[in-house]
Amino acid sequence: MKLNSYGKLLEIKRENEIWVVYEVGEGKKSRSNDIYIPSEYNEKQVVRFLEDILHERATPDNPNIKVID
Repeated sequence: MKLNSYGKLLEIKRENEIWVVYEVGEGKKSRSNDIYIPSEYNEKQVVRFLEDILHERATPDNPNIKVID
């Protein structure tokens, strides 16, 4: 699933029964080791969890997390 996380593009994937977070930038994608998502969460819970832990990144132009895909 792809998310606009307060203006930054994140790609969240299920790999070997765990959630893996990738930060997507100018033509590259790198794994984020700073964000751990509990493996038992479903997609809806993942979005809520990320809103809870990343809310400091909010700006007036990007006040929330939006699912892109």
